[in-house]
Amino acid sequence: MIKTDNSLEFSLSQKQSHVLALRQQQSLKLLQLSAVELNQALNEVAERNPFLDVKQNDENLASFEDLNNAYDLYDNDISSHPVEITPDENTKLESNGRLSQSDFILKSSAVDPFFENDAKAQSLHDSLLFELNLASLSVKDKEIGEWLIDGIDDDGFLQTRPEDIAFKLSCTEDEVLSVLKLIQHFDPRGVGSRNVKEFLLLQLKDESSSPLNSLCIMMLEQYEDLVIRHDFKGLKNNIKCDDETLKKALTKLASLKPRPYIQIAKSQELDVIPDLIVQRGNLGFKVELNTDKLPKVFINKKCLKLRRQAKDPKDIRFFKDNFEEAKFIISGLSRRYETLLNLGQFIFKRQENFLLSGKNALIPLTLKECALALGVHESTVSRAISQKYVLTPLGTFPLKSFFAVKIKNIGGKTDEKEKSGTAVLALIENLIKNEDKRKPLSDSKIVMLLEKEGISIARRTVAKYREKLRIAPASERKSIF
Repeated sequence: MIKTDNSLEFSLSQKQSHVLALRQQQSLKLLQLSAVELNQALNEVAERNPFLDVKQNDENLASFEDLNNAYDLYDNDISSHPVEITPDENTKLESNGRLSQSDFILKSSAVDPFFENDAKAQSLHDSLLFELNLASLSVKDKEIGEWLIDGIDDDGFLQTRPEDIAFKLSCTEDEVLSVLKLIQHFDPRGVGSRNVKEFLLLQLKDESSSPLNSLCIMMLEQYEDLVIRHDFKGLKNNIKCDDETLKKALTKLASLKPRPYIQIAKSQELDVIPDLIVQRGNLGFKVELNTDKLPKVFINKKCLKLRRQAKDPKDIRFFKDNFEEAKFIISGLSRRYETLLNLGQFIFKRQENFLLSGKNALIPLTLKECALALGVHESTVSRAISQKYVLTPLGTFPLKSFFAVKIKNIGGKTDEKEKSGTAVLALIENLIKNEDKRKPLSDSKIVMLLEKEGISIARRTVAKYREKLRIAPASERKSIF
């Protein structure tokens, strides 16, 4: 009878869990990238990974599906018919599609002017407030969140003490710290850290558990001063590990991001590649992936042959590591495409009136209801709508614009008449457009007019929306003609 080594089984189980965690992390990173960033990232990986090709089809490229038997067995033949790694063929545009190639890559000026600010580099403050408004929080917690976000500097660090916010808002410090913990999981990850040490620890704890990660965490928590001084001898005297392991830990710490946020010039225009396309057909609106501009990824067959012939242990390890990375990336891309398509179909099933009638018909969607419909976590939806765009018959829009903040009716009731922040923005724009130019509407008057529509909104919110629309105050809009 063969005896099973339980310790070996446990070790294998741990290794498998570690691999699964890495795959999940990589998938989430791929999901969060914009289409432009995704192309750049894949090209960078392809430059160092010989198995991965991001280019047009040729005879030296094999599909991911061809690799099922090639992973552990070297003597199987690879299909001689290369197939590109793209979303399902059924999602592709017709070759004589109604939209021209020039429609598929745009500058931010091509984005609907109503959302023009969203197509430019958004300020960290605005981005965090947007995520805060998407979160399912009480009025009190949202107020705490606003105070915390106001205290975050341009590098992403919190400069306001939580105890000071607790004092000003007459709440407990634990309540403030609870909201801070949520904000630290916003994009960029770790924003709101109170110092570099906390930010480094958050990055390490975000990664899957490993002996090296545990060592790095212990070094930061117990020997921060020695780490800052790069005191190798001092660390060696206090930590029981060999020189090589300590060097790896220090290298790992040095590779972490030094601050949560890297600023981008506000004037910088971003390339916009729509990830999704909505077109009207005979049976209604159809949501498709923009396959013409999605990265086409292949496995290089020449490398598979070289991998089969490798004899030297270092060569075998090199080929195996790069091959696994290529598989992970292609698998992550597949999940990205599936998530985006499912997300688009859900959004525009709910937003059909918007497609028919315009911005005033937008209804407020939440991350929670979308996550429940797709069977994923809210954070996955948040990543999926980040920096993603959709080309519709009405123009190009950021996906996040369909998840606008809810504005409740007077009385605080939630019903079918509840408006999204985006729809209210459109109402304000329309009111000002049709005002008497000799007696332009003040922000207070706009508040009163909205109340007649059953919408309760603060005057400062009207002012903020008006500024977003780039409309001057009433005193500057007055005309004598």
